[in-house]
This record gives sequence, structure tokens and C-alpha cells, in this order.
Amino acid sequence: MPTITDPARELADFVRNLKIPRDHQADVGLAALWGVEPWSSGFIRIIAVISERAEELKDLTDATSLDPDQKDEMKRNLEATRQAFCQNGLGQPWRHSLDNYLSPATIGPLSMLSGLIRPIRSYPKLDDEEVTDLFAQVAELRSWLIEHQLVEQDFIRQALIDGLDQLLFRLERIKWLGWGYTVDSLRDVVGAYLALERSMPTEGINPITEAMVRGVGNFIKSFYDKTRVAKDVVETGDWLLRAYGGVMAVTHGSTTIAGLIGHTS
Repeated sequence: MPTITDPARELADFVRNLKIPRDHQADVGLAALWGVEPWSSGFIRIIAVISERAEELKDLTDATSLDPDQKDEMKRNLEATRQAFCQNGLGQPWRHSLDNYLSPATIGPLSMLSGLIRPIRSYPKLDDEEVTDLFAQVAELRSWLIEHQLVEQDFIRQALIDGLDQLLFRLERIKWLGWGYTVDSLRDVVGAYLALERSMPTEGINPITEAMVRGVGNFIKSFYDKTRVAKDVVETGDWLLRAYGGVMAVTHGSTTIAGLIGHTS
């Protein structure tokens, strides 16, 4: 059984692992840690994920059994955490965020919140080997798509590449942080894949199109197999269960995903 994590524990662990010298400018230090340029598109995408995670946790806090005053206090802690990655925090030496936004008094309660959040939202925590394996699969499929063009509807191929680019970025730069956002990237791939599959004729399929459908379908199946947990706690959602069932059918040549998208596996 895979190790299970949740949005609160991920954010708390993420902040604790930001090893930046206290006197370094925050934006410069974080960019170096993440392997991007300060205020580049990649930098902003990572910042956005962190901010969205804090906002997500505010909403999830409302669904917990905490008393109203405790919910308000937790939301203040989450907003303080978010401020560390806004202009107020990023334009200062890192010590400013550590002292004002990311102190143990702010981050400690996030770990406690984890116990209340996990029954509401949880998902598998991939280890480094699993992330590396998935990264290699995504990179291989992306390279194949770049090298092979569709005779028609090549915009679908580009949509697949764009979705895989997002998936690569999040696996490489963010890794376990924002697992839900990584799945959102896969959702884009599945959406483009379904559009491609629906456009296939029943006879005389272009060999490149057929290879693309099978290649992407097998990738989706492999991704699901590596990241699924018990259905009652799976974060990937019913849409991916349906896609998985469709991929299995296509692999065995029995029907199309378009024909199965309304049915669970």
C-alpha cells in the first residue's frame, strides 16, 4: 500500500525543506533552489502552485471539525504562509519570511491540520524512484509526439505535448508538492487524447494516428497503475478510472474510449 499524504502535510514539509541562507534575498534563493530564474515563467508557476495550495487549505479548513475561532486562526496561519511567497516576502532577505511568515508557530499547526484534512482529501505520496520513472515515461512520449506529425488535426498533437510539458515541469520542479496539480496536467493529456480517439475512423486508420492513440493510451494506463490507491481514497478521480477502463478496452481492441467514457472500470 503506498504511503498516503494530504495537502496540509505536503505544504508543511515543503516549507520546512526550503534550505536557504537567512541573509539571501528570498526570490534569488528560492529560484536557485528550484533551478529556475527569478521571476521567470517557471518561477511564477511554482509560486502560483504554493499560493493555490494555501487557498485550497483555507477552504478545506471550513470542512473540518475545528471550532470557528480555531478555523479563523488556522486561516491566518495559512495566509501568513502564503505571504512568504508574495511580493512582501520575496523582496526581502529570507530571514524576514522565516521570522514573520514561516515561524514554527505558523508552520507547526499545519502538521496538526493534516490529521483533520486527510479524511477529507488524501492521495499517494510518490517516492523519488517513482517520480523519476514517471518523468522518464513522460519525456519519452513527448519526444515521440514531437517527431511524428498528424496528417490532420495536428492541434490535438500540440495539446498532448502542452499537457505533457506541464506534467514534466511539475514532476521535475515541484515533485511531490501539488500532486493534485500534477493530476490536473494529466487531465489535459487525457482530454486531448479523447479528442484524438474520437476523430479516428473505424477503417483505414492512419498508422501515425493509430500509434499515437495506442502510445498515449498505454502511458495513461501505466501512470494510473503507478499512482492509484484504494478507490475510497483515490485522488485521481472517477474521470481517470473511466479513462483507465477505456484504455484497457482499446488495448484489447474491443471498443473505443469514446464509447466507454460514461462507464467506470
